[in-house]
Amino acid sequence: MDTLIFIGFSSITYFMSEWFVHKICHTNSPWTKILFRAHHKHHITYTINNFVMEEPYKSAGSEAVVLPLIFTEWLICFYFMETYYFLLFATNTTFLILLSDYLHSQIHIQNSWLEKNKLTKKWFLKLRKLHFIHHQKVHKNLSLGGITFIFDRIFGSYKSIEDPDKILIEVLDSIDPKNK
Repeated sequence: MDTLIFIGFSSITYFMSEWFVHKICHTNSPWTKILFRAHHKHHITYTINNFVMEEPYKSAGSEAVVLPLIFTEWLICFYFMETYYFLLFATNTTFLILLSDYLHSQIHIQNSWLEKNKLTKKWFLKLRKLHFIHHQKVHKNLSLGGITFIFDRIFGSYKSIEDPDKILIEVLDSIDPKNK
């Protein structure tokens, strides 16, 4: 039981860290310039006019900046945790990083298998729409969560897709024709 509780705790820690790092990536200051520039390339590649493209997904290369942050977090945890719990934490966060990166790439790929699959289509299209809001309102720092939007709700950066503005409705219709 302790193991399951710890995995839940490490997942929440990961989601909060992901939200916080993403928030920093949208902050252009002397302290965050490298992260801002690396992440900004992604927003230049995937603007609201070409949010969904054919494969392959074009990474902005922000992994080169984010991965050292993850390794730093692991080193801190390694110092404070017993080996068993550290290995659980490292394994769980690695899985969540890979999952988040994969889902993010699928969000930007036209006709992704996730939008074609009956079981995942509704969930995936909602995830894509929430991510689109992030790209459309990039200067407002909305929808910063990756896999989950729990911390967007907690920190006030969540925008409901049920109440989008007129421009957003038109673009969402192009992403999901059943939205009409």
